[in-house]
Amino acid sequence: MITLSEVEQLKQDVVDSCQILYKEHLWEWFGEGHPSARIPGTDKVIIPGHIHPYGRGMGGVKSVDDLIVIDTQMKKISGKYDSMNEAMVHVSAYKARPDIGGVVYSHPPHCDIFAELDRPIPWYGKEIPIWDSKGGIADEKRGKAFAKALGKKEAILLRNPFSLVTTAPTLREAVLTVYMAENIARRQYKGLVIGKIPPAPDHEPLLKEWFTTYVEEYDTKFRHLDMWRFLHEKNIGPNS
Repeated sequence: MITLSEVEQLKQDVVDSCQILYKEHLWEWFGEGHPSARIPGTDKVIIPGHIHPYGRGMGGVKSVDDLIVIDTQMKKISGKYDSMNEAMVHVSAYKARPDIGGVVYSHPPHCDIFAELDRPIPWYGKEIPIWDSKGGIADEKRGKAFAKALGKKEAILLRNPFSLVTTAPTLREAVLTVYMAENIARRQYKGLVIGKIPPAPDHEPLLKEWFTTYVEEYDTKFRHLDMWRFLHEKNIGPNS
């Protein structure tokens, strides 16, 4: 059973994630986007409240008082702000995937360009695919369609509106996936500006071996621990 202090840490992770995403410029317009965390063992989700009407974007989420708790039926449990329509993206992922503990809905500039061009982003020997959300995901019907398109993927690009959704067992991991996806998209974009990027050679057996020995055994630990610490210290300060 999760303790009260663990819930408070999850809430602080949501606040810190907003600051990291904002300060790393993983957004467009005036800071749109939102991370969330599932409270383990429950149907409850911690997510920023709808603060846009107050002239505040993701960078304006600075304390746990800016958060609300909702359930996977979109019912607000606690918090002083209303829930945003896009919360349906989060709850749809949580309902469909018990393995997900964190979701980020974001608008990284270079990822959005790939979504607009209907071009998947290369991703560790695979691709981050694209799904046309047809004007948004604000009701249960569109939420179910989104969950079906997401499947078992850790990331998916959306068209209409252009955005990136990442999922992971923890919110910290989902934030790091946004960071890495934007870096890959930026490099690809710069390469395409210079000239045509040649297709990668067919090294599937070698790639599979590399993925197993490096990504799963080492890079996973690096991403989840050292990279979060690096981004946290860079943008916020030492992590407690």
